[in-house]
Amino acid sequence: MIKAHDALVLQFPLHNFSSPAILKSWIDATMTYGFAYGRTSEGMRGRAVALAVSAGIKRADYAPNGRYHFTMEQILAPFEPAFRYYFHADWRGFFAFYGAEETPGVDYQSSTEQIEKGAAEYAEFLRNLGAKGGAGKKF
Repeated sequence: MIKAHDALVLQFPLHNFSSPAILKSWIDATMTYGFAYGRTSEGMRGRAVALAVSAGIKRADYAPNGRYHFTMEQILAPFEPAFRYYFHADWRGFFAFYGAEETPGVDYQSSTEQIEKGAAEYAEFLRNLGAKGGAGKKF
């Protein structure tokens, strides 16, 4: 139950430049009037909310001059107004693990070192969620 926790991290693989449909369905079913928003709602107010995304593709591909011409910040931008301004949560940004895929759907393999480094950075990101009022880190 969300109310039992101070933070909510939506963790998902980037899927067609958004969250998987099942996560969107969960958000729609859970973030309802009376709980997440509304005159008397306190469900999300002040709760830290962040995203944790696995991208699969290299970080350089998510740049104005990269393969997809948009940054990860731009791709994930729709989540912020929903949680920050509509649900009044304490938006903390996102963590992204970028993989080593050369060609979409082909030859995906991150090294053990990349995975271990990503795990350590993600653990640090989660520790930073406990800092009330912090902006979080964007990796």
